Amino acid sequence: MNKTNVSQLRKQHGLTQQELADKSYVTIRTVQRLEAGEDVSLSSLSAIANALSVPISGLFDDIEQKEKEQEILDYSQQQVSQLYRRKNESAVLSLILIAIDISVLSFYGYWIGQQPENEQAIFGIIWLLLLFLLIAGSLYVWQIARIIRTPHVSERLFVVIAS
Repeated sequence: MNKTNVSQLRKQHGLTQQELADKSYVTIRTVQRLEAGEDVSLSSLSAIANALSVPISGLFDDIEQKEKEQEILDYSQQQVSQLYRRKNESAVLSLILIAIDISVLSFYGYWIGQQPENEQAIFGIIWLLLLFLLIAGSLYVWQIARIIRTPHVSERLFVVIAS
């Protein structure tokens, strides 16, 4: 139900409901429904607005506009909150990947230390290759997670516009 100014505007123009209905080429029931705050078609709104010489938005109170502004603000705050949550998730994922890398490299390094000296050089080279592979794999997984968690461009624009 929408709060309308139709009754007030009609009385300012000195019209009865029937006269407004005749002037705007709608039924008297349509005028009554609109004054009661019920929904009517856009063509009926346009005809009544033209008959009263006001824009369609002039038929309604500003309460609806304020409600829409509050709804947009609430949605914007939810988007910002979600963005912070995604950034925190990315930071946690990064820390987990770093911890896994360090653990794997530490255990492998310890195992290398247990091997005979002539084999340690070969395993040391493998350890370096493993280091680079783990770093590259971690960066790859982190980028994929970042892409998945990145809000759509339209959502980012909405947050910027609403702010």
